Amino acid sequence: MPEAEGTFQVHNWEGETYEESEGAVLSRASLTKTFEGDFQGTSTAELLMAEAKDARAYVGMERIDGTVHGIAGTFVVMHTASQVMNGPDVMSVTVVPGSGTAGFIGISGSLKIAVSEDGAHSYHLIYEI
Repeated sequence: MPEAEGTFQVHNWEGETYEESEGAVLSRASLTKTFEGDFQGTSTAELLMAEAKDARAYVGMERIDGTVHGIAGTFVVMHTASQVMNGPDVMSVTVVPGSGTAGFIGISGSLKIAVSEDGAHSYHLIYEI
């Protein structure tokens, strides 16, 4: 399967809390990203988040628009992630079947995201068309 690597920056983070309780604070956020590296493009994302005393989690949908290895179009990825204090982070970002347009029609695959100690974000896209 082809792979692409690079960095991305998060822009326009607009978040709001919509429910608070003893168990968890629920919030939502809208944001945009720009991608550099093997994949060049932009995205828009909607996230739903829960933050508890010793854990947090989020789910989200992100439409990605760009070009990789000469192929251009859009596709959607679905995020699920959780983090427990002093435990491992669990994250899955997968391409939504049937979401590809133009050159990305039929795309499948996954996206791995890493955040360095200085807060920089990087991606590793593994895909097949």
